Amino acid sequence: MKLEIRNISFSYSGKEILSSVSFILNSGDVTALLGRNGSGKTTLMRLILGFIKPDSGAITLDGRDIREMSSKDRAKVIAYIPQKLSDAYPYSVFDSVMMGRAPSLSVFSSPKEKDREKAEEALALLGISNLKDRNVNTLSGGERQLVLIARAITQEASFMVMDEPTSALDYANALMVMEKTEELRKEGYGILYSTHNPELALQNCSSVILLSETHSEYIENPGMLKDGKKLSALYGRNLSVRSIDTEKGERLVCVPV
Repeated sequence: MKLEIRNISFSYSGKEILSSVSFILNSGDVTALLGRNGSGKTTLMRLILGFIKPDSGAITLDGRDIREMSSKDRAKVIAYIPQKLSDAYPYSVFDSVMMGRAPSLSVFSSPKEKDREKAEEALALLGISNLKDRNVNTLSGGERQLVLIARAITQEASFMVMDEPTSALDYANALMVMEKTEELRKEGYGILYSTHNPELALQNCSSVILLSETHSEYIENPGMLKDGKKLSALYGRNLSVRSIDTEKGERLVCVPV
């Protein structure tokens, strides 16, 4: 399946936020959005989700313009994973994950055994079945993020849009979420996420989108950022990308110089 963003532009109150952004996200790809605050990362995700409309350009799913799709139909294909799980309501983990089945249910229908099985499968895939009866408000940040991902899996969408999935997590939980994201990629999900950490893009993605206030650039392979020049220009700092050999192969790290 293919999600294509083609020459998308968007302005707010007369100020241009995005200009001619283009890229393709295929099933089994992970693409990172990198950029400073105010560069348009969240705006681009909201456009892809259909929350707002672009001034020009098109966003298509296998050639179909998402503006022609109902919000329910879009939700069957694209799942949104926010930065954190709200603690406003004391739902159980299982009930929170079951909410992902909503796009597949009619207005007056209730979840059936098939829906419960989907939720169980998602919890098992992420290794959190043992949490299903816990109140979500009692979970750690990393566990909450996995619940959000499980809810997206239960939604049976082909693509996941993740808003800074590790921003509120400690290092161990951030690693765990990225490891699970890689497992989902191998399962065939297409994943787009925003991050303020360039190393996540260098180490965990198949492609990168650089967003600034003046332009955007699609980088088809994170290895193309090795010289550090594009990252230095993006963040306005002198940055160097170093290669480290590990048991799992080459890893790229970004350091100031």
